[in-house]
Parts: sequence; structure tokens; C-alpha cells
Amino acid sequence: MGNNFSAFFISSNSINCFIITLLLVLSLCTLASFRERLWYAIIHKPYCKFITCKYMNDDDKLSPASKRRLTLVKKKTLILDMDETLITSVTIKKDGTSPPSSRKCKWQVVPFDFEFVLNDVTIKVYKRPHVDYFLERVSKWYNLIIFTAGTEEYATPILDYLDGGRNILTQRFFRSNCINVYGFNAKFVSLVCPDMANVILLDNSIPECCFNVNNAIPIADNIIGDWDTKLLNILGFLDALRFVKDVRSILKRCKVLTAPS
Repeated sequence: MGNNFSAFFISSNSINCFIITLLLVLSLCTLASFRERLWYAIIHKPYCKFITCKYMNDDDKLSPASKRRLTLVKKKTLILDMDETLITSVTIKKDGTSPPSSRKCKWQVVPFDFEFVLNDVTIKVYKRPHVDYFLERVSKWYNLIIFTAGTEEYATPILDYLDGGRNILTQRFFRSNCINVYGFNAKFVSLVCPDMANVILLDNSIPECCFNVNNAIPIADNIIGDWDTKLLNILGFLDALRFVKDVRSILKRCKVLTAPS
């Protein structure tokens, strides 16, 4: 009898420990979720509002000296990559499956922004946060060019959607304009803008940035569902670059990628 009671007591203690541990884990998860939401409400939203308010006016509130400076330098060209820089897309096969990817792990629970059918597969497009505002602002500062390694039939519907009738993404280059470098579709900015002193590439691909050292700004991959402010964060830098005579004099000094010695 005593042995049975001891075994029951030990078993009960084990169950109690398991329940307490489970409740503790759930509490920590709830706390982490609450902390993430609190961060978003207190820090993220006000920060984004501050950045967007700073660039709301079309005239940018430039001083007379700044306006004069712009008359002394050439208008720059900003070349934008598309996939993982401005958007992320997910290809859905007829059976409802999609190739696994760490960048797209949240696509099933995040509402898509746009979808279309191409070659019997459905492509769901997820815009990077603040991409519409970003394009609106930089289109007033730069000549915009889209250069994507995607095919023209794939990229055109997406770019038409991003443009939204604003006619700011009229210059477009596709995979057919890339150069094959050992099986890699390389995008050389000199192919679309030979004036290397006045052209900038914004791309998430490190190899592409390496092909365009001193003219490239790397940006982290867009991940579906993330609270991403990277396009907002880079606005101030792009704003400043339009005033310089040669963008290479700045870009070669302030990024990790440097020309090989």
C-alpha cells in the first residue's frame, strides 16, 4: 500500500511539474508576443510616422543653398532591383504547394497584395512595407530604372501593379539584359546608365553589389510578414546622395563591400 501511494505521489508530482512548466512556457510566449506588440505600438509606428512626415512635402523644404547645389550637379539615376528588394513573390502550383524558403515562411498567414497567373501557376506578390511611399519619394529625386533578373513576362505585371498608373517605373530592364557570368545573371549598371558618377544600384543581392562596387547600396532581403522599415531608413541617405558630384566618392567609403585590392 505504501509503495503504491509513493508511486502515485511521484506520478502526481511529475504531472504537476509538467503542467507548471507548460503554463510557464505559455506565459513566456504570451509575454513575448505582448512585448513585440508593445514595441510596435510605442516605437515602430511613431518612428515610421516621423520618417514619413519628414518627406511629405513635394518641395522638400530645400534651402536656397540646397536648391542652387542641385543646379550644379547632374540628376542621378537610381536603379532598383525588384525581387526581395521591393517585393517578395510566392509561386503556388496547381496542387497548392510552394517551394520552401526561409524568406517566405509566413506567406500562408499574411494577406498577399496582388496575384496573377503565369504558365498555369499562381504568383502571389507581397509588397515590402512602405514601398509605395518610397517609390513616390525617390521618383521626385532620381531618374528611376528597374533592373531585375526576372523574366519580362513575370516582372511586367508586378511592376505595373507597383507603378499604379503613376508612370514612375517606365524604364525597365529584365533577365534578357543581364550578362551571364558563370551561370549567374549579372546586372551591370553601366549597361543601362554609362555615367558611373551619377548612378546608384539598390539591391539585396551581394553578388550583384559586388559586380557594381562603388555604385551599389546593399539592402537586406524582404521577409514576408516582418515589420520592415529599411526602405524608410534609407530615404535620408538617398536624399543626401543627390547633392554630390560623384556618388562613388561616398559609396566607396560607407559600405562593407569594397573593391578588391
